[in-house]
Amino acid sequence: MQDNEYNPHYDVVTNMDGATGKPNYADGKQTSHEWRVTRQGPNAFEMELRGPFGGWKDDYEVSLNGKTLTLRRVLNEGRVHVTYRKGQSHQVISIFEKVQ
Repeated sequence: MQDNEYNPHYDVVTNMDGATGKPNYADGKQTSHEWRVTRQGPNAFEMELRGPFGGWKDDYEVSLNGKTLTLRRVLNEGRVHVTYRKGQSHQVISIFEKVQ
């Protein structure tokens, strides 16, 4: 959930071949966003999102032992959050450990 309590839920069906698709909200209504999901290897894929507010690219990779998911996010030009300025690129790296 974001600071403003906005908590969106989306779903999209893809075969990870790089074709764009429009995700649906949890209520089934289609969004105006476009997502492109591309498999990068057996344990990795890339997801690009473009919408009226700008977009970003996420790189996901699962470690060989299956215990760690690393997400690298690079924001595209555009306004994703008011603290970002148009034309600037930002990178966010998140690492998730599997809990037993």
